[in-house]
Amino acid sequence: MMGRLSLLFCFLLAFSIPTYLCQDGAAKLGSDEDAVLIDSGFRPEVDGFSFENYGDDRKTEGLSSAELVRMFGDKVCSSKVDGKCVLTPAGRHWMQQVNRAMSVGHCEGFAVLSLLMYYGFIDPGKFGGSNAHELNLSNQNLQREIAFWWTTQGLSPAMDDKVVGPANVLNVLNDAFSQGDDTLDSWTIGIYKEDGRDGHAITPYAVKDVGNGLYDILVYDNNFPDQKRILTIDKNKNTFSYESAVNPQEKSDLYFGSNIEITPTSSRLVEQECPFCRDSRAGNLNASGYSAGLNATESAKMVQVWLNGSARLLLTDEQGKRTGWTAEDKLVNEIPGARVQRFLYEDPDDSDAVQPLYLLPDSTNFTATIDGTRLKTGGYQELVVIGNGYELNAEDIWLDPGESDSVAITKYGSDYYGLAYETNYTESPDLDIGLETEDADWEFIVKGTEIESGGSVNVDLDYDSGDFILHTFGNEEMGLYQLMVIRTDDNETQVFGNDEISMSPNETMYVNFLDWAGDGESMPLDFDLNDDGIIDKSIQAKDASDFYNDPYADWESDDAESEEANG
Repeated sequence: MMGRLSLLFCFLLAFSIPTYLCQDGAAKLGSDEDAVLIDSGFRPEVDGFSFENYGDDRKTEGLSSAELVRMFGDKVCSSKVDGKCVLTPAGRHWMQQVNRAMSVGHCEGFAVLSLLMYYGFIDPGKFGGSNAHELNLSNQNLQREIAFWWTTQGLSPAMDDKVVGPANVLNVLNDAFSQGDDTLDSWTIGIYKEDGRDGHAITPYAVKDVGNGLYDILVYDNNFPDQKRILTIDKNKNTFSYESAVNPQEKSDLYFGSNIEITPTSSRLVEQECPFCRDSRAGNLNASGYSAGLNATESAKMVQVWLNGSARLLLTDEQGKRTGWTAEDKLVNEIPGARVQRFLYEDPDDSDAVQPLYLLPDSTNFTATIDGTRLKTGGYQELVVIGNGYELNAEDIWLDPGESDSVAITKYGSDYYGLAYETNYTESPDLDIGLETEDADWEFIVKGTEIESGGSVNVDLDYDSGDFILHTFGNEEMGLYQLMVIRTDDNETQVFGNDEISMSPNETMYVNFLDWAGDGESMPLDFDLNDDGIIDKSIQAKDASDFYNDPYADWESDDAESEEANG
């Protein structure tokens, strides 16, 4: 009987797998390990990667638009000209957040991809070897492949399909491994400290009953290539223990308690829901991990809230319910329907290098408080909110130690969004609202370049009325603002910019973007000078977009290379 084929059998009905991926026979442990109860045949020195887990300590590639097309289909593109995908505004920001989250480690990608190669879902020959161990990290396509599968931990249904608790984990692994060639799934392990911090992903491959209710789970730990590592489960106490470190040069740290979970490989190969697409239905991954269609029903819409920086984030809804970090350094989740998704990475310095991903029901209006109490030095923070077809972003928020800022996020209705920020400085962060529509995708960016300390910047997008709106409510002094409008349709991207827009206190400016003629043309602006609902002045603002710097331009060559490699 050919080994590992039964694992693939349930997927053959849905996926077409090339015959060259089918392999024969699973290796057994040597005679010195006769006490092993069950064994999948996976071996770290053959089926694990020869290089260790990495973060931003190495210059490597993450996701590009090609990986997003592969995962979700062409709906992630505002346009696709000559085979090149220009991502939607929400897609751009989502990809940027995911790539940043990988900066502290790719352990989940290692754990998942090594299994996919071992069980024949991914051909290691695509990357230059007959197994994972023969591959070289210098291969950029392999880097992107690791990033691709890392990403599934934050997508549904993969992030929802888990078995939790030591005894439950042991029972599932016992059952899966004991079925040998007839097993229907493989699993990755996620472990955390008891307070939910310092997550790490490892790959189980055998179980040993050592007596008295103790079981050793043999694992491939991508921080320690070629080594046999042991995670111990005490079934009587329903606890686990495991010693690991961020890398072999660091001091080992003990994981202990009950905060352990496993995720089935199968949940990563089925339909994954696009968290930023206006059409949020899932794209189906086939046997090679490519999007094959839209077969899933649309899930309940959720908004993702990301924070970049080392401050802490607390979200408060209109009823006063909170989700995030309190002033008492406690992670709470009180907002109905909200969830907190912690990525698998280790943070030995407690630096909050990567924040949790917060998910809220799409209809939730909330205030995001960015708290710098724990900061040791001043630094920039960025708040990013991503929903189905839209994004709101406050970038370059400067916080000194002990300071905090707040951003109010409001959704008034379909395609009507608001973002309000109050600053303690004379320059505001960049406030960005992006929207995907049937005719074109739009991105609007405003920055207060000369404003009073303690002033506020408030922006709304009312797409149905064709207005992007800037308010100076509550300000006492004249301010100078920078405006950018970016329009992308099926054929091209057009940009308007003006960095000399002056506004008085309690004034409202309406940017009539649907009446804009395009590149190089002026933008019609209406002004309500007294906040009485009456337009007092209309002008044609000249385009001066020379200061515009496309932050995604340097990705274009990378995307092209990745698209070519992925066929």
